[in-house]
Amino acid sequence: MAHSAIMSVRITGNATDAQKAFAKTATKAAALGTVLGNLATKGVAKVWDTVKGFTKDVFDMSDATDKFKSTMKFAGLDTSAIDRATKATRKYADVTVYELGDIQNTCAQLAANGIKDYVGLTEAAGNLNAVAGGNAETFKSVAMVMTQTAGAGKLTTENWNQLS
Repeated sequence: MAHSAIMSVRITGNATDAQKAFAKTATKAAALGTVLGNLATKGVAKVWDTVKGFTKDVFDMSDATDKFKSTMKFAGLDTSAIDRATKATRKYADVTVYELGDIQNTCAQLAANGIKDYVGLTEAAGNLNAVAGGNAETFKSVAMVMTQTAGAGKLTTENWNQLS
């Protein structure tokens, strides 16, 4: 229509067809602009939600690590042991479905109770949980039983039942 309207103006001098074609084109352009604007707004909102969620996760991880280091210092560990444990727990969290805070909390509690290979024991518990079909939530239960047992210095029937 647009091409024939322009030809109509050139041949007959009829501007009405050209006005109609221009109005139609302007309406389509406005609709396209609205659609693109809405998509851009939704895209910005999604990006903002992602950034907001990511920022919260970073703060949570930082807070968990600060608590971890504080507990490890309380347990009497030196800075180099704390740094090694921090790196090991981050690495393990990166390759598993477990939250960094859960892993670090478990390690710190085990270390505070005098368990020598607190990182290795935490990883072994996580691996056993995964092999048994567990997930991040069941790991929390396993970790709780393990830290309760370490704190009590003995495995109780109740803790064994809870673990199994």
